[in-house]
Amino acid sequence: MAIRVNIDPDLQRYYRCPGTIEVDGTTVAECLDRLVTVALNDKDASAGKGALEGTLLFLNRQAIYETDRPVKDGDELDVVVMPYGG
Repeated sequence: MAIRVNIDPDLQRYYRCPGTIEVDGTTVAECLDRLVTVALNDKDASAGKGALEGTLLFLNRQAIYETDRPVKDGDELDVVVMPYGG
């Protein structure tokens, strides 16, 4: 099933990846694994998850905190860099 992943512009610049990619998966975690291996060019998804630390996840424009959430064909996942500072 095709899930559209929208990647934050800061991550795009850092990893030199496209802004949007379609991945397959049945859960958010599977989609993130595919994102890491395909878009962020990291062959070891488990090691590459560090690339997504400090990000916020939105599924169909709603903030999510659990990556075991199921996804279905046509869902959109947004990966956004968490703002820091003060």
